Amino acid sequence: MSTSPINPSRRHWIKQTVCKSALAASALAGFGMTGGCEKRGDSRFGIHTWIGYESLLLANQTGRLPPNITLSVGKNASDSIQGLLSGKLDGAALTLDEVLQVKNQGIPLKVVLVFDISAGADKVIARQPVERLSDIAGQRIAYEPTAVGELMLSKLLQAADLSRDQVTLVNSSPDRQLEQWQADAADIMITYEPTASRLQRNGGHVIFDSRQLPETILDVLAVRADRVDQFADNLRDLIRAHFQVLDALQTNPGDTLYQIATRQDVALASVREALRGVILPSVTANIRLLKEGGKVQTMAQELTDLMQQQNLFQQEAEPSLTDQLATAQYLPKVIQ
Repeated sequence: MSTSPINPSRRHWIKQTVCKSALAASALAGFGMTGGCEKRGDSRFGIHTWIGYESLLLANQTGRLPPNITLSVGKNASDSIQGLLSGKLDGAALTLDEVLQVKNQGIPLKVVLVFDISAGADKVIARQPVERLSDIAGQRIAYEPTAVGELMLSKLLQAADLSRDQVTLVNSSPDRQLEQWQADAADIMITYEPTASRLQRNGGHVIFDSRQLPETILDVLAVRADRVDQFADNLRDLIRAHFQVLDALQTNPGDTLYQIATRQDVALASVREALRGVILPSVTANIRLLKEGGKVQTMAQELTDLMQQQNLFQQEAEPSLTDQLATAQYLPKVIQ
C-alpha cells in the first residue's frame, strides 16, 4: 500500500503546532524552554540514593522535570562515574572528591550546584557503644576507599589516637553494607544515610560523624563543560527543580518528608534524622560557595592534597585540576 508524502507546508504546520504546544506546557510547568523545539535536546544525569540528592529524585517523581531530562539512577556513585567516563551521561550528582577523580581522568567537569554540606549525615556505626574511641583498636572497619571514606577514616583514627595498622580495614560500598553487617563481616561501618539509619535499626551505635569535619564533605552537581552549551536550558530547569523541592520542604514539610520516606522505603523519623545531618544551601549560599576562591575551590584543593597522599588518583594529579572548577551561572537569578 502506498502512502502520499506529507506536503512540506503541512509538515511545517505540524512542527509549529507541536512546538507551540510543548512550549505552552513547559511554561505552565515552570520549565524554561526557549526558542524552537529542536533547541532542547535530551540530557542524562547520573544519581543515586542519598538524602542530599532527594530533591532531584522527588522532582522527577512529582513531574517537576521536563520530559527531555533523564535521571539515570544507579546503586552508588560508581555507576555515575562509569556513565561519565563512557560518555553516556552529561552530568552527575557526586561528592567533590569523585568530581576530582573523574576530571583527572580527562573528563572536563564543572561544578554547577552544591546540593548539601554534610553535618552529621556521614557516620561511623559500631556494633557496640564505646566509652573511648581508642576502644576500637583491633576492630574490623568497613569503608569505601574514596576520598570521603579515607577522610572519615583518617579523622576517626586521629580522634582515637590510633594508626591504620592498629585496626583491620575491610573494603566496602554503602549498597553492600547492610548485607555485610548482617553477615558479621565488620565491627564498624563508615557510611551515610539512609544506610546509617538501617544499621542503627539493626543494633548499631553512632560513635563519630561528620560534625567533626565542618564544611568538609560537599555533595555537588557536576556537568561536562564540553557539552553544557548543548543542554544549558535543561540544566537550569534541573537546578530550578532542586530549589523548588527545597522550598516545598519549608512550606509543606509533612507531605514532602512523607514522599521522601516512601521513595526510600524508610521510616519518616529516619528522613528527619538524615536531614538534620546536612546543610542544604540556598541559591545565595550557592553563589558564595561556587565563586572563584570559594569553598568549593578551596576544599577541592585540600581533597586533592589528601588524595595524592593516599594514592587515590589513578594517575598523577594535573596541576590545574582545581582551576575554574565551579560556576554559579546556571543558578536561578536572585532578586536583589
